[in-house]
Parts: sequence; structure tokens; C-alpha cells
Amino acid sequence: MALLGCSLFWFEAPENVPPLIAGYLDWEKRLFFTNDSLLPLLLLVFAVIVFLFVLFYALWQRNLWIGLLIINIGTILKIVVSVGLGKQAGSSAIAPSLSSLAIINIFALVIWLLSKRRT
Repeated sequence: MALLGCSLFWFEAPENVPPLIAGYLDWEKRLFFTNDSLLPLLLLVFAVIVFLFVLFYALWQRNLWIGLLIINIGTILKIVVSVGLGKQAGSSAIAPSLSSLAIINIFALVIWLLSKRRT
């Protein structure tokens, strides 16, 4: 997750951005940064802080399954909000969100199977 958060530093920006992705990024920029109201940006910051706090608390308690559940819920909420508010532009968030969620869940499944096999 840490590598994903800093990926913009080690991946070059694509030369051609698909129109649906460009529309989504434009929608996000308008909603959070060029909007007359600060409310959407403050809600985003609050939601991210709450998500990270709950996730880190679950991991601090060494409850990896609750942590995985929180990641799944957070990703699904991101998709719901993106599609609900962004309509057509928001639908471009579905594929990358679900693919990263699938990778995380498969990784967790492999770890669980390996740990179960050891015992």
C-alpha cells in the first residue's frame, strides 16, 4: 500500500490518457479543488482520516481480517461515491479499484492458506 501511495514518483505520466479517465480526473478536480464550497474537500479529508484511523487501529490490534474487511468496505464505498456523484465519469474508477481489491484479497487468501498449511 505504501508503494501504491508513492507510485506517481516511479511511474511516468502516460502520454495518452483515455477520455473516460481524463473525464473522471477532471470531475474530481472540479469537485474537490475548483468548487466554490470547501465542503466536498473537507468531507474527503475527513473520510480518508477516518478510514486510515480505523484501518490502522485494526492492524494495531493485530486483527488482519478486520483490516481486510475495512479495505474492502472502503474500496466499495469509493466506487459507490465515484459512480453516484460522478455518473459516467465515475464509472472509470470501477476497474482499477476492483483490480487492486482483487490483488489484495488474493494476497490475503494465499497468506491464509499458507499459514493454515503450517499448522
